[in-house]
Amino acid sequence: MEMDISQYKDLFITEAQEHLDSLNKFLLQLENDPRNLDVITEIFRSAHTLKGMSATMGYDQLTELAHEMENLLEHLRTGDMPVTTGVVDTLFSCFDTLGAIINAIAADKPGEVDFRGLVSEMRAVVEGLGAGVEMPPRAPVIPKPAATEQRPAVQEGGRASRGAGSAADVPAAGAAGVEAPETATGGLLQIEEADRQRYAQVPGTRLLRLIVRMDRECLLKSVRVFMVFKKLAQLGEVLASLPPVEALEDEKFEDSFQVAVATPETPDRVRRALVAIAEISGVDIDTLHEPEEGEESQAAARPSGGKAPMSIARKTQSVRVNIGRLDTLMNLVGELVINRTQLTQMASGYEIAELREALDQTSRLTAELQDEVMKTRMVPVEHVFNRFPRMVRDLARSQEKEIDFVMEGREIELDRTILDEISDPLIHMLRNAVDHGIGSTEKRREQGKPTRGTVRLSAYRDRNYVAVSVEDDGEGILPERVFDRALNKGLISAEERRGLTADDLLRVLCLPGFSTAETVSGVSGRGVGMDAVKAKAESLGGYLVLDTEPDRGTKVILSLPLTLAIVQALMVEVAGELYAVPLGTVRETHVVNPEDIKTVQNNEAIFLRNETIPLLRLDRVLEVDNPLNGNLPFPVVVNEIGPRLIALGVHSLVGQQEIVISSLDQFLKKIEGFAGATILGSGRVALILDIPSLM
Repeated sequence: MEMDISQYKDLFITEAQEHLDSLNKFLLQLENDPRNLDVITEIFRSAHTLKGMSATMGYDQLTELAHEMENLLEHLRTGDMPVTTGVVDTLFSCFDTLGAIINAIAADKPGEVDFRGLVSEMRAVVEGLGAGVEMPPRAPVIPKPAATEQRPAVQEGGRASRGAGSAADVPAAGAAGVEAPETATGGLLQIEEADRQRYAQVPGTRLLRLIVRMDRECLLKSVRVFMVFKKLAQLGEVLASLPPVEALEDEKFEDSFQVAVATPETPDRVRRALVAIAEISGVDIDTLHEPEEGEESQAAARPSGGKAPMSIARKTQSVRVNIGRLDTLMNLVGELVINRTQLTQMASGYEIAELREALDQTSRLTAELQDEVMKTRMVPVEHVFNRFPRMVRDLARSQEKEIDFVMEGREIELDRTILDEISDPLIHMLRNAVDHGIGSTEKRREQGKPTRGTVRLSAYRDRNYVAVSVEDDGEGILPERVFDRALNKGLISAEERRGLTADDLLRVLCLPGFSTAETVSGVSGRGVGMDAVKAKAESLGGYLVLDTEPDRGTKVILSLPLTLAIVQALMVEVAGELYAVPLGTVRETHVVNPEDIKTVQNNEAIFLRNETIPLLRLDRVLEVDNPLNGNLPFPVVVNEIGPRLIALGVHSLVGQQEIVISSLDQFLKKIEGFAGATILGSGRVALILDIPSLM
């Protein structure tokens, strides 16, 4: 009876990708520290686990490639082969191919990736040592039997002995036990009398000794052992095995092996569960301890005061949830927030103490629910950051540059929806830093700089935003050169060129089609980069900031809201209509008098505490019939985007409010100045102002 494991495909792909990320991370560490045996062990362990998972799922390409990779890693682990640049490059190529195979599996196109050339390359590296013999195949990592203390291992010929490696950790046979048929493994698996008594104290627990037999034609015996141990771990607790786990992993047994297990299940149910695994031909079971009558029903009612020597019931600590379910949950919470606001506004017209108290309690519970739902969607940025060390390393190698890549603030959390969207912008920013920012080794030496450049990827909290920055210690950007380049490419007119200042540098860099590269390469030169970064930032409700100094370096900051769902906003009124200003950009509010307004370069501005701030009257931007009265004071909202400030003139300030963001449809998205809309508690629709586009 063949077991259907296709239902685990999505879980397999997720875990396989996690192992692949670990492989890339550890290999980068090994390249920087070739003598670190601990890192080699971690690489080998991840490759070993990935091979076992692939074999269990029946993905032969992944299994074969991971096995060939293990042969190479084994020589690194034993010290037969030094960690050279060629070996590292070969392993990176192997990781890339593993990723391609995983992607093919995800697309339901397994078997389409050709890796024969890579296999030949790895074998050539191994044969170059003069080894001449291929390493024996290794197996999936079999779950180790649980141990509460150190005990003698498997008895062979009446003596307690330990195998090498992980076998030393395996509790196995001890004193004489119950008679059972011997198997080809040699001897009987027995349990220490003290352990027998200890596990017998757990109500409803049986101690069973299993002799598991496999088909003689079984090709991947270690995979079937892995599946047996997994199934037994679900039914109870594995105590010991004969042969030891290390021998089972290396398939150093014939067609049967023994396992001792403590379980609340009946022998018949254990047998049925195991024979359902493909290529398991039969299971013989000896009961070493049978619970007394009535114990099984008492097991569930055992008081928690005393610790049992084993825990049959296993608690689930985490679950995987589809992001679509979290989106739906967030939408429902958003509707709840809207209704809460509506109820609060309705109740404000009544002086009913009980109603006010009930609404306060509802508001508190809604806020707590919203906070918890938000936390479930928050993911550390390291999930995206971990993709980039390998990319920066490859770019630096391709351009023959020496670069130290530093990552900071990986623990900072962002909404999963936003996190999934920032990978491409960060790729553009990092490629620019490597390609344009960091000069060649010779040029840096001529400038008196260290030959190794530094690219720093950082994340940090900035008020209600998360700032993700890419900084390099390279050549910086000359505004005049950028402006001349834009003029030559026909992106700006000669008249526009004359009016540009350093404050316009980012705007010009983000013009579609702009590039400072002289030739088109695989990294740059096609004019697609910063314009895409700026567009993505604004589509996510964030903004882009540039800080550069010639010969000192460049820093590009991508500021993003914590979430796209529910935000705090300042509500303002212009000509009877309400508009929302995201609170994350608001620095302060102020009331200006007509004499406070000056004209600077034909544009209105206000002077506030020795600062000159451009003034933008929203009544003129929105082209409403009721303009701001120039003879009377009116409020302004001072917004801050990086180093830039702007004061928005409005008719009145309504107050702070929590709003649920709804995106505009495709026909309205083209209208500049608006980032979305929200439904107020009164049922009215208010537009959300896009502050960066108004500057």
